[in-house]
Amino acid sequence: MEQNCSNVPAQDRTIKKGYSVTSSALLFSAGVLGNLIALVILFKHKLHSKQRLSVFYILVTWLVVTDFFGKCLISPVVFASYAVNRTLLCLPADGSLCEFFGVCMAFFGLVSMLILLAMALECWLSIGQPYFYQQHVTKRKGLLVPPAIHIFCLLFCCSPLWGFGKIRQYSPGTWCFIEMNQTNTGKGTQGYSVLYATLNAVSICIIIVCNVTVMKNLFRMYKRQNRRKSNRSTSLPNARVEAVQEAPAEEVDHLCLLALMTVVFIICSVPLT
Repeated sequence: MEQNCSNVPAQDRTIKKGYSVTSSALLFSAGVLGNLIALVILFKHKLHSKQRLSVFYILVTWLVVTDFFGKCLISPVVFASYAVNRTLLCLPADGSLCEFFGVCMAFFGLVSMLILLAMALECWLSIGQPYFYQQHVTKRKGLLVPPAIHIFCLLFCCSPLWGFGKIRQYSPGTWCFIEMNQTNTGKGTQGYSVLYATLNAVSICIIIVCNVTVMKNLFRMYKRQNRRKSNRSTSLPNARVEAVQEAPAEEVDHLCLLALMTVVFIICSVPLT
């Protein structure tokens, strides 16, 4: 193995001391368990829902499935690296595994962010632009969004393999990602890392703006609903009153879920921006 890694600096051949596979295993287990629980909840919601599946439901399902496959694809590489005490640059020695790992990390991170962005836009349109939403946002179009996001992210994140950008190994040697260091790197490497970070930062800003706007609209709807509650109860049948109140409640559920996922992704993505 040492001979095969002769082109790799000695300090980059073995995992740095003081690091253990335990933390990676715990994060992987918690992530997979969370994804499985989410899938069960989504499946039960589909079985018991009396309404057609919404675009938001489609996007959330794609997000959970994508995150699940991302963890199952990337984490075993980390475990293998710890098992043999070799960095990714030495598994194999040509660095191809490091490049694969880096592309996967960038891909799944960007896909999740853009799906989250699509969810925020869907929520904003459904509340802030209901007429446009009813006319133009359909389940069929919603089904096209995730594949389009995956194709775009795959092409974008494979750019380092084609010479635009660079993948490098990071400490302790068990993971690789886009070269984010702006010193002593070529213009292509700098441009790609800035572009990737900008794409994430812009997505985060749009998500925050959409969520804040939806919160304001929901608050206004809540105030109007309270003012007209007595009139509705006297002028509308009970079934109609429940239907009128159900729509804002469902959007509140969507907003709470979206806000929680946004906070998680912002925490994970801010270091890259």
